[in-house]
Amino acid sequence: MSCIMKQINSCLLFVLLSSFCLLAKAQFDAEKYDKECFLVGTLDEYMGYDRTFEVKGEDAFYQRIEKYRLNELPTVLFLSSLFDSDYQDISVVKTEYIVPDIAIYSPGLSAEVDKYYNYEPEMACTVQGNRVYSGKVNGEKIETEKQKQSFLLGAYLRYGEACDNETGSYRFFMTNAGNKSKLIADLLSRLGCTHVEYLVKIDRIPNGHYVTFTPSSKMQTVINEAERLREYISKVDTRDVEFTTAGRKFVLKEFTRLSDEELTKRMWKMLGK
Repeated sequence: MSCIMKQINSCLLFVLLSSFCLLAKAQFDAEKYDKECFLVGTLDEYMGYDRTFEVKGEDAFYQRIEKYRLNELPTVLFLSSLFDSDYQDISVVKTEYIVPDIAIYSPGLSAEVDKYYNYEPEMACTVQGNRVYSGKVNGEKIETEKQKQSFLLGAYLRYGEACDNETGSYRFFMTNAGNKSKLIADLLSRLGCTHVEYLVKIDRIPNGHYVTFTPSSKMQTVINEAERLREYISKVDTRDVEFTTAGRKFVLKEFTRLSDEELTKRMWKMLGK
């Protein structure tokens, strides 16, 4: 149990990189694309977009925008930089769970993101005892042409790829994200794409959700823009980015440490016992 406690009780480390932020903002065409819809397009809807709305101690789901693998740090810095002037409460956090990750948090931006989702309560609670809500992106909130293209730009940046150069077809691939995959297929059709097919492969766990298509001229423009952003992000140098307790640009925040007895109690509560 003490080993589990060490894994759960992790350190949160915040970093502000103002010089990079200016460069990243210049790369995003804010006139042509909507930043919020673009961000929502990038978000992972694996088994739902999880959120908690209560405040009981430090909670990994509370006001979190998204979590990422450690090797996605360039993407994290790029995305967070797009909003840091509008949402000055934004922070980049490194956690040391069983699988270390990086997350973006913001009270203001998370409230804006929540407007795009329909939430339903799950049976599970967090270790802190907060009810978890599972969100599904609401296609009715993505109404205008600009919003549709922005959402697909974000989705393609993170989940899209060319799949057949001879036929000129492309695809989106996500795991256990049926709602978002269906929305992507619908938006592709609305943008005039052809041969739009939605396929779920259940031969392995987690299930793979694929959306293949031949792009229209509008969607090809979106793909080209996503590839340009992807190329820029791939060149972001993170060698000087350090998550540390020292220094003017870094702040350390720790989760409240739980006793073995309290941790056991909350684990049973999560399981509904």
